[in-house]
Amino acid sequence: MAKTLEKLLDDFVESRHMEIEAGTEKDEYNALMKTAVKDKLRNDIMKEIQAEYEQEIIKKVKKDIAVSEQKRKLKELQDVLWSGFLIAFIVGLLVNQATDVISFLKGTLNTTSITSTIWICLVLLAVCLITYAWIFISKVLNFMQEIKNK
Repeated sequence: MAKTLEKLLDDFVESRHMEIEAGTEKDEYNALMKTAVKDKLRNDIMKEIQAEYEQEIIKKVKKDIAVSEQKRKLKELQDVLWSGFLIAFIVGLLVNQATDVISFLKGTLNTTSITSTIWICLVLLAVCLITYAWIFISKVLNFMQEIKNK
């Protein structure tokens, strides 16, 4: 576009120059006038083009930002759902084992394997806490990385 614009401006200024010149004045003055007219026309045309395409560019950028924001939100939702499912599953197992311990303490459950139930309960509690801490720390690290990148 720049080459086409330059050629168009050269042709226009040259044709206007031929009309104005008609054998008068010095070549230096004429060259200076040609350059000034050419620069003025180039600036006017560029302003017009910028104004025309500015709104299109703004719309495109807003659309791109909205799409990237939706992708980010979808990824966050997916992370939350998987994390929630994992923790809910582990907590469900923990509650089931804790119910057996409570039943044993109340005397309604006669089992000889209460020791293994307590160990399973403790292991599930540890897994639940470690999983929660791991998810929390990874979220904090991701947040810090985003801040650092900005």
